[in-house]
Amino acid sequence: MGSLEPGSDSPRYLAQVCRGYWSVENKNHWKRDAVWGEDRSRVRNPNIAQALALIRCALLAPLARSGFESLPVALETLARDQSQALTLIRNQRLA
Repeated sequence: MGSLEPGSDSPRYLAQVCRGYWSVENKNHWKRDAVWGEDRSRVRNPNIAQALALIRCALLAPLARSGFESLPVALETLARDQSQALTLIRNQRLA
């Protein structure tokens, strides 16, 4: 969405656009930051930062479906048992 002229869109439309943005922010970025501390990352290479963000995004769905009570619990458990983490990754379906 680009710049808007005054009166070009209804308040209802603008509210919908804002809710849509924050919906994505809350579902995706907030989890990545809260669980992995993404905003505190000191990585300055844009390619590495994008690769890490992609990996974190790709891991959110399998972790959410893994049956753990929360993402932090899942990460702590899987960090202690790497074989369980590999099994979780291997059993994912792409379609």
